[in-house]
Amino acid sequence: MGISRKLRNIALSQINALKDRLDRVDEETEAEVMARRADREARRELDEFYDPPSTGLRTPEQIVAGAGRVSRPVQERVEPHAPAAPYVQASSLTRHFKVLGLADGAELAEVEAAYVALVARCDPERFPEGTTERQSATEIRTRVESSFSALKDALDPTVGRFDKLEL
Repeated sequence: MGISRKLRNIALSQINALKDRLDRVDEETEAEVMARRADREARRELDEFYDPPSTGLRTPEQIVAGAGRVSRPVQERVEPHAPAAPYVQASSLTRHFKVLGLADGAELAEVEAAYVALVARCDPERFPEGTTERQSATEIRTRVESSFSALKDALDPTVGRFDKLEL
């Protein structure tokens, strides 16, 4: 087996490993979304089901005042509140950290280093034109670039400063 064949096999194994990891990240993200949705639905069902019965009893103050029987006041239905924005942002960033193979809360320098390494590993130019390997490498690179872009926007304090300038 020639050296070029060995290098091609190594590159293919790298692309397949990256693709498998990204597929696992997608499955984990989908499972988390489904679990949150099921939790929300269960809470909503419990809220709808559980409505304590009205006893119609009066308080001692009402008895002394001579008030008649009171019916239970109608309470407004309170929708379960949505998670706070930082929680939502953290969970969306978690997915991007996983795509780059980093732990949550990694610094911008670590994110950039992981991005450079992954882009070099999944460079589509390493594969012949029109092959499935090249297509897979292009898809992986697109996902890595979008995750890097999202993390850079969230972690780099200088990203939006020119957008905020007024003339």
